[in-house]
Amino acid sequence: MSRVKVNLPASFQFSANYTVRVSDLNYGNHLGNDRLLSILHQARIDFISHLCNGSELDFFGVSLIMADVVINYQNEAFLNDLLTIDMALANPTRLAVKTKILPQPRQVWFVSITTKEKL
Repeated sequence: MSRVKVNLPASFQFSANYTVRVSDLNYGNHLGNDRLLSILHQARIDFISHLCNGSELDFFGVSLIMADVVINYQNEAFLNDLLTIDMALANPTRLAVKTKILPQPRQVWFVSITTKEKL
């Protein structure tokens, strides 16, 4: 299976930090796939609130549904690592992004996550 190629935007509109907790770890002792998706979903909710003081049920008068998600892993994250989640909303001409969240066909959420070990 070929990998999705990612073209991130030059700038992001929102940034959130998250510290990996023990409940986020899987049997490999690193951040689990399911937990990452939950963390991304929370960041998405925070971004929506930041943009319009709304929710998934009222995003500028439209309800949102997360239809697709693609995650390309670059590194593992471990207990107490600090994740920085940068997000942008755009209307690209093609739908290929590093982490792709499509609430509707017209909108793509760009997400970039960097991991820093917490000291």
